[in-house]
Parts: sequence; C-alpha cells; structure tokens
Amino acid sequence: MRRLFLFVLCFLSIGISAQTQKEESCNDWQKNSLRGRVKSYTEEKVVLIQRDGVTIKESRMTIETAEYNESGYLLEEINNNDDGSRSYKLTYRYNDKNNIIEKNYYEGESDLPEQTVIICDSKGREIERTDFAKDGSVKYRSIHIYNDKKNTVKEKYCDNGAKDCRIFKKTFDEQGRVIEIKNYKTDGSLYVYKSFAYDKDGKKTEKYIYTAPDYVYMTNNLKIVTFKTCKGNVFEICDWDNTSEDTNRLSFACERDKQGNWIRRTYESEENKDGSTKTTIDNRTIVYY
Repeated sequence: MRRLFLFVLCFLSIGISAQTQKEESCNDWQKNSLRGRVKSYTEEKVVLIQRDGVTIKESRMTIETAEYNESGYLLEEINNNDDGSRSYKLTYRYNDKNNIIEKNYYEGESDLPEQTVIICDSKGREIERTDFAKDGSVKYRSIHIYNDKKNTVKEKYCDNGAKDCRIFKKTFDEQGRVIEIKNYKTDGSLYVYKSFAYDKDGKKTEKYIYTAPDYVYMTNNLKIVTFKTCKGNVFEICDWDNTSEDTNRLSFACERDKQGNWIRRTYESEENKDGSTKTTIDNRTIVYY
C-alpha cells in the first residue's frame, strides 16, 4: 500500500512539478534506501501472542517481495494484503540504458495486466506513455516535448480512451526554473494558470488563477505518511493528516545486516484485554548479487 500511495502522489503532481536531473538518475536501490547490490528481498510480518513470556499463538505472512536487476532497477514487486492475499503485482522491462519501456500492473490475483508502454528519446527522456486496459484498449496517453536544456516545455495528457486531453505549457527562466504553467482543456480554452517568482535567495512564490469554476484543489484532505531513516537502532514512522496538527508516532527496534539494510523491526508490545500481549515483528530476507 505504501507504493500505491506514492503513485497517487506522482499522479497529483503531473503537469505541476518537473523531475530534477538528480531524481531521474536515481535507481530503485537509492529510491528505496537500499544499500549494496540487492538482488531481491522478502518481507514477512510475524504476530506473536504471549502470556507470561510464553508464546501461545503465532502467525506469519509474506507482505512484500521485490526483485532488482544488476543496475538497481525493479524487475518485479508484489504487495500482499493483511490476510495474505495478493494486493497487486508490478513487473518492469527496460532498454539497454535502463530506461523503463514497459510496466505491467496486476490487480489482486488477476493474471491479466494493465500495461504501460513508454517510448524514450536517444537521451533517455520519456516522450510518450500509453496505458492499456486489461482488454487492450487505450486508457491514457501522455506526450512530452523538451527544450535544449532538458526542461519539459509541453505535456499532453489524455484519458477516457485518449479522447479527453489536457495540454500543459511551461516557461522557464535562464536558471532552468519554471516561471509559468498554462493548463488547457480539450477545446483549447485556458483552464488553470500558474506563475512563479523567485527572490535573490531562490525562494519561490506562486500565483494561481483558476478559470474553471468546477476546479477542485484536493491537497487539503491528503493524508501523508513519512518513513524516516533509521537512527541507531530506532526507526520512526510519522503519520499525520495535514488538515490537523496532531501527529501519531510509532517507534520500534531496528536490526541491520552488514550492508546497513534493516532486516528486523520489532514493534512495541500491545496488551490485550485477556492479559496477553501482542508483538508485531517485520522480518526482511535480503539476497545480494
């Protein structure tokens, strides 16, 4: 579910944020904070019910698996539900420059994928992306045009079978910073306009002009989950809703392997009504090249 949430964030950012060159050069080892040449890993959730220090019940289930190529890019990832059933599976295919050219998404236990095909230019930049439904029909298509400084100056996004399209046009300053974004509807009318200004320290200010009354900016209700890096042997999760200042924090012991990757996380025990305690442990088995 964590990765699905990230996909939603990326979708909300379409046409608004341009990836930096540094982000584009990161492989999946780096994006997933993995150290060393990881070939694959399996993450298992263990729940122990104990009374007076004696385990009276134990359950185990695989919650996540991932496989990487030798350059650190994902080949396959599987995420399972709490009951052990498969939530989704993703497979990836790359060209000889490790640019992703095909992604297959399998929902639940389905063997029929929703496929994404990506076309890159000679510099490895994505210039066209097409999403196909399980029956092979086109769901979504995007086209990207770049300037000589690698900035995306025009983007076209089409859904509803690639019939309803939006066009984003961007203008950049000499430092490569976006200063204007125009969002056009299918009929060519201006839908949303954004301008950006920068002070001498590079601090950005934004100005929004919404030309359509039905436009809804959805970030106010977005739930954000942040996973902080292990410090010593404590790994902390901060979970909050940005409509509230309340923050729930959860800490647990973190054991690492020689490469520095976590392999065991033990959460604080919870007391049950019958006097027993519940302890949750995440185990991760990592295979290296």
